[in-house]
Amino acid sequence: MRILTQAFTLERVGGIEVNTLEVSRALAARGHDVHVVHGPPLLGPDTPNMRADFEAAGITLHGPQPMLSPSPVTALPILGTAWPTASLAARLRPDVVWLQRFEHIVWGQLSARRCGAPLVTHLHHALTSRRITPVIARGVDQFIAVSDFMRGRWIDDGLRADKITVVHNAVPAEQYPLGGDAELVQARQQLGLPQDLRIALFYGRLEAAKGLTLALNAWELAGDQLGTAHLVLAGDFPAGETDALRRRVSDLVAAGRATLLPPQRDVVPLLHAADLVLFPSQLPESFGRVALEALMSGRPVLATDVGGVPEILAGPLADLLVPRTDVQAFATKLVRLLDWRRDDPGFGALCAAEATARFGWSAHVDRIEQLLGDAGRPHRSTA
Repeated sequence: MRILTQAFTLERVGGIEVNTLEVSRALAARGHDVHVVHGPPLLGPDTPNMRADFEAAGITLHGPQPMLSPSPVTALPILGTAWPTASLAARLRPDVVWLQRFEHIVWGQLSARRCGAPLVTHLHHALTSRRITPVIARGVDQFIAVSDFMRGRWIDDGLRADKITVVHNAVPAEQYPLGGDAELVQARQQLGLPQDLRIALFYGRLEAAKGLTLALNAWELAGDQLGTAHLVLAGDFPAGETDALRRRVSDLVAAGRATLLPPQRDVVPLLHAADLVLFPSQLPESFGRVALEALMSGRPVLATDVGGVPEILAGPLADLLVPRTDVQAFATKLVRLLDWRRDDPGFGALCAAEATARFGWSAHVDRIEQLLGDAGRPHRSTA
């Protein structure tokens, strides 16, 4: 099967881009001919780039292409910029066009119609342009939602329920291996972190919307109960983030209570170096990839009960959730969970076992492969 998909950028800017790489790589390994159209770089030269990862997997890259508008509304006036990529689709003649971002639906529709292939659209997140959603979604053969929460949001926005299939995200176990004592020591040496302290990790975008303010407030509130615990922050402050938040982080670093690291191409050393991962997002997360990455590596994750995150932290892991704005609850559980190695030494293995059982990578790729193939079958039979 020849698959044409797209990436907003080849930079590792978020979970959607990483997921695109991982699933495309798995599909290529199964013998499919995968082509990825990508947009230009968005951030600075220090941002991890995934070009080499795509190419090593035998995936053909096309770009940068000027077809990736940040909104389906703004895409309409610049429709002409999508035409070269649609012409590329016509030359490639894929069996299916697999869209990763609904905001690029205009490009997806044009490309699919230009080459006569079905269009499958992944619903990784929600948009705000609700009124035009049913209109611009016409002709999409299949939608794939990354959580039940996300499926409900898009049904509310006007998509047909019978066209949306939930396939929970997953991460390949070999890419996020379980880390024990030896891996902890090695990772801390690699990152220059203290060996003898309990470490809480916050990684990703360093902004209030992702919960950094709540995490810092809880850290302050816990105070002396944390003892010598250390906070590791890995990521960049977005351009619009407040100076006050930057100063709070700088003050913690200056006091020796925190370490600030740049974005990491490989987050596994970060996870292995940590005792606890913090994911206090204030956003309606469509899934919550950070939570799953942490669990797979054998690390508890303390998270807010937003969006699709409760679908990950369910059953025996439900106690890892706190209400979205409850700083006191977050601080209390932060103090308790930092000592899980002493109080419940099997808890890390339980986290990994739950994640592996409920979000298996092979089953995830099987389902994506099936949905892409099923969408293309009627088109091939009537070609």
